[in-house]
Amino acid sequence: MNWTSCAEYVDNVTSAVAVREAEQLAASPPHTEPAFFLFLSNIAEPGVCLFGIAGNVLNLIVLTRKQLQRSVCRVNYSALSVIIRLFFYLVEASR
Repeated sequence: MNWTSCAEYVDNVTSAVAVREAEQLAASPPHTEPAFFLFLSNIAEPGVCLFGIAGNVLNLIVLTRKQLQRSVCRVNYSALSVIIRLFFYLVEASR
């Protein structure tokens, strides 16, 4: 095959690639996802998100009450002291 110009060669190659891609697409079966993954992506994930949002809204409602603000502060300090003690214990155990 003799091509008279570079453009003619590029056109020939690109058309051959396009034909090959079209044949491969026609030969391959359509991609279908299993029903389990469709269930997870369409039902379970939004359900978990909505459950989390509802839980966070309830936490905001309950924890912003005046009565609980002082007791929550004490619980936070207690949890922080436990975390700090655990950190120092792990640092000493690693030596």
